[in-house]
Parts: sequence; structure tokens; C-alpha cells
Amino acid sequence: MSLTINRRNEIENIANTLLLSVNALQIPISIESLIKSLGFELKVMNFPDDTTTSMIIVNDDAKIENTNTHRLIATCGKLSPERSRFIIAHELGHFMLHKPENEPLFAHRDTEKSRSNNKPEEAEAEFFARVLLMPSIAVEQAIEYFKSNNLKSFDSIFDFTSAIFEVTPSKASIRLTELNLPS
Repeated sequence: MSLTINRRNEIENIANTLLLSVNALQIPISIESLIKSLGFELKVMNFPDDTTTSMIIVNDDAKIENTNTHRLIATCGKLSPERSRFIIAHELGHFMLHKPENEPLFAHRDTEKSRSNNKPEEAEAEFFARVLLMPSIAVEQAIEYFKSNNLKSFDSIFDFTSAIFEVTPSKASIRLTELNLPS
């Protein structure tokens, strides 16, 4: 699902405002610190099925069962650190973009294989996660550094971007494409 330019700009503004408001400007973004500053508890779990990779629960009226919080993000313990970081940012995207005011929120992320359709909310949360973990100005500076220093220790600009921002090479590739940066 493709997002309009206006919606992309809105989402980028929301992500950048969030980063500034919690002073999370050091690269790589500490997603764990960021969500904790918003009152979230992070749990690593093994979900009972093989399709769920994460979930978010927000209920500001009551604590979530078996926790000490009103806000929870849980990820699957079988994920790489890079995938886990991205998925946490994705779930945070649902909170920032889709949580109705004064209502609880529950969302879960399924593995790629089990997804049956691409809902607009999923595309927005994916974009939010890329923008949050790879802010445009930081990506542009990293690419400039890569090019000006002719770094031969990396196989590609995607691998370099992946390493700097602690995301998978595929997510780095998508973000570079979104920013129209040469590869």
C-alpha cells in the first residue's frame, strides 16, 4: 500500500516531533529508552502461535494483567535485535498514529507469511518505524560520510546504513529508496 505525500509528511513530522520531545537524537535511536519515556513496558515473549511477532496493548484506565503498567509492547524472543528494534518502532507507530483518544488500543503483528492483506494502518506503522529509526537528516549525513570515506569494509551502502542505524539491510534499502538517495 502506497502512502500519499501528505500522509508521509504528517507521519514524518509526528516521528521527528517525538524524537525531539524525548531528546532521542543519538544514532542509533534507543527505541527501548524512547518507549519507556512514554510509559511503556517492554516484554520479550514466546507467543503461543508461530505467526505473531509482537503486540501492543494500551489501556490508560486500568493496568494490563500480569504487569505494572497501562502500556505494553511485547516482541517475540526469536527475533534478531535489528528486527526486534524495528517491530517495537512499528508497534509504537500504531500508538502514535492510530490510538483513538480515551479508548484502549490492541494491535498485533503477524509474520510476513501469515499476513493476508496490507491495511493502510500497517503501511503507516511501517513507514513510521523507518522514519523513527532512520531520520532523514541522519541518513543523509551517514550516506555522505560513506561516500566521502570510501568505506571498503562494507559490501554495500545498505549494509553500512543497516549497521549505523541497527536495522536490517532490507529496511535500510527501503529507507534509502524513500529518500531518493543513490545507492
